[in-house]
Amino acid sequence: MSDVIREYLSLPSSVRVSSPNQVQQWLDALLSGGLNLLGSVTDSIRTKLSVALLNDIAAASGTRDGDYLLNARSSVGWNSATRFSALKLLKELSRLPGGSAPLGDPEALRVLLQQVDFPKQRVRRSSIATSKLSASTPSTPTPSTPTPSNGAPSTLSVSTYSLVSIAKTLRRAVSKRASHQSDRCTKDRDVPSSESSSDEYDVSGDPDWLITDMALRCLNNALYLNQDARLPFSSQDIGGGHVAVALLSRPYDTPADILFLAARLLFFSTLFESPFNKIAVTTLNAVNIEAACVDALVKASLEKGSNPNAASSVLVASGVKGSEGSNGRVVDPITGVYEATEEEKAMDEINTMTEEEKEAEAEKLFVLFDRLNKTGVVQVRHPMATAKDEGRFEEVDENVDKEERERIEKEDEEVESQVEREMAAYKKRKEESSIRAQKFMSQPSLHNHKSST
Repeated sequence: MSDVIREYLSLPSSVRVSSPNQVQQWLDALLSGGLNLLGSVTDSIRTKLSVALLNDIAAASGTRDGDYLLNARSSVGWNSATRFSALKLLKELSRLPGGSAPLGDPEALRVLLQQVDFPKQRVRRSSIATSKLSASTPSTPTPSTPTPSNGAPSTLSVSTYSLVSIAKTLRRAVSKRASHQSDRCTKDRDVPSSESSSDEYDVSGDPDWLITDMALRCLNNALYLNQDARLPFSSQDIGGGHVAVALLSRPYDTPADILFLAARLLFFSTLFESPFNKIAVTTLNAVNIEAACVDALVKASLEKGSNPNAASSVLVASGVKGSEGSNGRVVDPITGVYEATEEEKAMDEINTMTEEEKEAEAEKLFVLFDRLNKTGVVQVRHPMATAKDEGRFEEVDENVDKEERERIEKEDEEVESQVEREMAAYKKRKEESSIRAQKFMSQPSLHNHKSST
């Protein structure tokens, strides 16, 4: 494992990007080992590997052409399979110490957002023309423009025109959904037809949901483990919140796990006092979009329940599902850790409480018992009072007394045994002393010597 990593890191990023076949072999070798082998190397090596993968993915993914919603790229160095393997390895590294920290960097978040595709839809060509014009016009990077380590302006951020286009597209999608949401069998109005003015719109490319799924998992891991990255992620400089809402904007054309992962990104983008909260509600209509997602998922679930053969693309999972570990417990597909059981959740909550919090919870229980008794509908007695009436306190006292008596009796027996042993030893020493005295007195040589003198 370490030899493969050493070989990977020994080459410059440009060489790795131009050697996709060799890179695919390295990635397959690293992925075959799983978390155990990746965990066997040091934190610093995992950090270096994560940074190298991010740089390679950024260079091998090319550049986004036109509006982000078009799913168009140029100068792509790696095919979809290699990009997917690289993102999968990056996701595994993000779950280990040393491998998660690089993903919280703003430039890393931009690299991962560049991998995200959107549901197929129409995009106004006015925004595309604006993007081409802005791309052809050289500009000096401002302090707000992120720059990589080499000093060149970054091309991975979601530029202002893309965010504006996303906002306009979302408002248009919400307004249209209200008019024809009840009839899903009709022709999709967002696809250009002979009746529509297709000159003003362009149709986005087919989304690569597998790569999008893995990129979203990497982003979720990064934001879950790096709290300081959440606020910058939702800012205008990175545009993660806009991307999350855009992924939720067409729930009937988006796989369920993509909706789930995008919703988690939106959750991270709107935590605490994030400035994106107001934008999400007032500008992007996030509340209506989320309601439409719930409605679509409920309808699709009901259709599948009544007819297992019903065609519902929203229920087709595009990525890795939660799997069972060797002990039969389900592994969370986002965090990669075992999902806690109800008993573990309750114990964790109790263990994290201070003594004051435990006392406060006990007081709430006492008040609840009193209120239930006063209603007359449910009669609940305090557990301590019930235990006293049932004689369980007396049973406890009897058990304690019994254990105390047994302990004293055992100590008395040990003392008696010790005394008996000491008395036996004393008698033995006394007998031995008497025998030695008798032998001394009975020696004839001593008496004969006295009589001769």
